[in-house]
Amino acid sequence: MRWIKIEDPFVPTLKEMILLSKQVIDWLAMNAQNVIVIHCKGGKGRTETMIYTCLIATGMFLTTKETIDPSGEQRYTTYTNEFQKIAIPSQHRYVEYFKIVKNVFHGNLPPKRRLKIERIVVHSLHGVGRGDATDLKIDIIMQCKTVFTCTSETCMLLHDLKRNMAIFLLSDCPELCDDIKIKFFSPNLPKYNQSCAFFLCFHTSFIKNNRLYLTRNELDNLHKPKICGFYPTDFAVEINFEE
Repeated sequence: MRWIKIEDPFVPTLKEMILLSKQVIDWLAMNAQNVIVIHCKGGKGRTETMIYTCLIATGMFLTTKETIDPSGEQRYTTYTNEFQKIAIPSQHRYVEYFKIVKNVFHGNLPPKRRLKIERIVVHSLHGVGRGDATDLKIDIIMQCKTVFTCTSETCMLLHDLKRNMAIFLLSDCPELCDDIKIKFFSPNLPKYNQSCAFFLCFHTSFIKNNRLYLTRNELDNLHKPKICGFYPTDFAVEINFEE
């Protein structure tokens, strides 16, 4: 038995996904009768993320689309009368990462990339909280520790009314590497998972062109129907990095 500590509703680290997938492959190869059972507290989200990881690792499915929606069928649970699927956008993002790990890096960790966040841009801000981002607090988390907190007091904040965006300039952001979580807080916005307005997870090795742009539906919490209505349909967060 193997226990992996994955905080609900976050993602496993990429290293944990790779280690589990290799253990599963070895276990299944030992005997044709061997099976694996994966479960978390709720039986979805974290569970589905690891199941899809194993399906891709063993070659049972070749693409992420096949894995998440094989022939239009999904696992069904009778106690909630609903189909089970990945719970948050970041979990889907990490399954995509693992597909690249398998197909490009042959099941090994990708080369490390050490990045600093240069700025965080919040798009279509009108009507969100105070509407000028002065009520936002942003926590940047690495290895389960908050390594930087960004507010209108600790970072330079530029509010562009014409383009309806706010820009946080981070002059003292520490170097980031591997699995990163970013949480957004505001006393004027509804809270959901993690007691924050919304959050996101990413891995620095997969950042392209030093830019990460996530739409409303790609931000964790905001993909929920009862939360997304507080944000414009074109709401988005953009993060720009420097090497």
